[in-house]
Amino acid sequence: MPVTRPALPPRYATPEPIAAGGMGEVYRATDATLGRTVAVKVLSGRWAGHDEFNARFLREARTAANLSGEPHVISIYDVSETADGLPFIVMEYARHGTVGDRLERGAVPPEQGLPWLEQAGRELDSAHGRGVVHRDVKPANLLIADDETIRVSDFGIARAADQDTLTEVGSVLGSVGYMAPEQARGEPTSPASDRYALACVAFELLTGRRPFERESQAAEAAAHAHEAPPSIHHLEPSLPAALDAVFARGLAKAPEQRYPTCGPCTVRPRTPAWVGGCWWWQARWDCSRPVESQHGRSAGSTANREGRPPSSRRRWRVTSAPSSSPKPRKA
Repeated sequence: MPVTRPALPPRYATPEPIAAGGMGEVYRATDATLGRTVAVKVLSGRWAGHDEFNARFLREARTAANLSGEPHVISIYDVSETADGLPFIVMEYARHGTVGDRLERGAVPPEQGLPWLEQAGRELDSAHGRGVVHRDVKPANLLIADDETIRVSDFGIARAADQDTLTEVGSVLGSVGYMAPEQARGEPTSPASDRYALACVAFELLTGRRPFERESQAAEAAAHAHEAPPSIHHLEPSLPAALDAVFARGLAKAPEQRYPTCGPCTVRPRTPAWVGGCWWWQARWDCSRPVESQHGRSAGSTANREGRPPSSRRRWRVTSAPSSSPKPRKA
């Protein structure tokens, strides 16, 4: 079956489809003028003539362009229309796919996932400071750049806090698996809604599954609204039980009960890790120093259950969230 390609300007040559979403399709193309590969997002033809969707798509372009240039936000290069009048956005191409693609292989190792959460959290905080709520934070909207860092993308259903809401009262925009309870009810969203979604992403990165994963979208949305978060320690016993309290707050039903920001984040071996807007845990990855086991033996003295050498085992240290930022050490 032949592939239908959009009527892009000749500058964007050989467009090939690589993804599709609720509002449009994404193509990989070659910018013949600058000689680089780009991603081109074109409003879906089924929305042609729908003024509301055209306006929303153009609002995405403006919002994304205002944030473009930040270290971990996808760069926007051009905004225009096809020959048949469909708006399109030309943006940075991330050849390594998305965090969602990576999660298809299972949970992501903490030493890789923690920096990704840090980078996404920083950019969400920056957007919130400008009055922008993303409203669709999920692994598929976290793109992986050539240097293995994250680019936050698709502010397609974002709204500026000082503008009118993009949708009528009671309508819902977002992805069910990561949607805050207030968003699922069609109520106004806030930065706390993005922080809830980032906590869902963090849960999935560490366990390989969404916190309220169900067989249907309706059941999953209901679980977000009414059920307590599952024990992450129960699902992944290698993670410390103290993380249960962390995710209980990160996934709190009431926005005001969640952590206040998505950062600041600093994730380094043997140092505290700020993740998802809180002092979530002190993660220590120690491949050299033996750790005393619960039975009084050095945990480095035997191989672990999975048969890996003792030196490759993960060491976690968890602390409660402090009431304020840590005080700097005296010299």
